[in-house]
Amino acid sequence: METQDDNEDVPTPKRKPSALKNNIEIQENDDGIPIPKRKPLRLIKMQEGDNTLLPQRKNGPQLQKSKIEAIAHSIEKKLAKCWSIPNGINYKKNFSIKIHVLLSAQGEVVIANIVDNNTYQKNALFRAVADNAMRAVYKCSPFTDLPSEHYYVWREITLNFILND
Repeated sequence: METQDDNEDVPTPKRKPSALKNNIEIQENDDGIPIPKRKPLRLIKMQEGDNTLLPQRKNGPQLQKSKIEAIAHSIEKKLAKCWSIPNGINYKKNFSIKIHVLLSAQGEVVIANIVDNNTYQKNALFRAVADNAMRAVYKCSPFTDLPSEHYYVWREITLNFILND
């Protein structure tokens, strides 16, 4: 059985001053190194009634419009199989739920976020439909019909789930 006196004899480890000083110097030197900036994502709507927005590269090979439309159509077609408006939802006005999605090279959903988080928190109807749309995005994963050579086009997408009355 240990007593309180036995615990007093245990030495506490102390940091070596040189190691602490090196850590501080490294942190001070990091301030001069600029953090590389990422180019902002430009989103374009492909055609009227299309539920998919795709990124467009400025400095890269520009795809033909037909190929981009084919990618958008492939995503839209798969989502149409996975998503339906929940039963019992009564809405009086048109609205849309935008979900920003990051896909892996295999077409799997890495992360998906509701774009309008403020409305999501305050509006129960919006939240119900948004949760339903989010489940559809994960249910449809992976998106296997996407061309791997154009991964830079479909890596980050914003899906627009539109409800009309």
